[in-house]
Amino acid sequence: KWLIQDDGYGYPCFINMETEEIVYDDPRFEMDVSKDMMQQRGYVMNELRFAMYFIRDLWLKYEEAVKKEDTSMINHAMAKIRTSPKIKHLNAFLIRAKGLYKKTSVIDKPMDE
Repeated sequence: KWLIQDDGYGYPCFINMETEEIVYDDPRFEMDVSKDMMQQRGYVMNELRFAMYFIRDLWLKYEEAVKKEDTSMINHAMAKIRTSPKIKHLNAFLIRAKGLYKKTSVIDKPMDE
C-alpha cells in the first residue's frame, strides 16, 4: 500500500499507491491512538533497546573470539549466547511489538531503481 520514494531532494517520502497521497511521516506508526497504547509502545520499545544493548555485547565478544581464532573463547561466547535470558527477553518483546504496531507493506527501496 505504501512505497518509500526519494522526494527529489534526498529525503524519503511515503506514497500511498491507492490514493497517491504523499506524506513525510512514516505511516506505519499511527499517532492517533490512546494514551495507554502509546505508553505500552514506549515500554516495549525501551525494553527492546535494553535487550539489544546486551545482545550486541554478546555478539561483539563472539566476533572478537572468532577473529582471534581462540576455540575456548568461541565456545565460552557461544555458551553465554545460548544461556543468556536477554535472547528470550528480546524474542518476547519482539512478539509484543508485532502486536502493538499495525502491519504494512512498505517497500524500503525507491521505485525508480
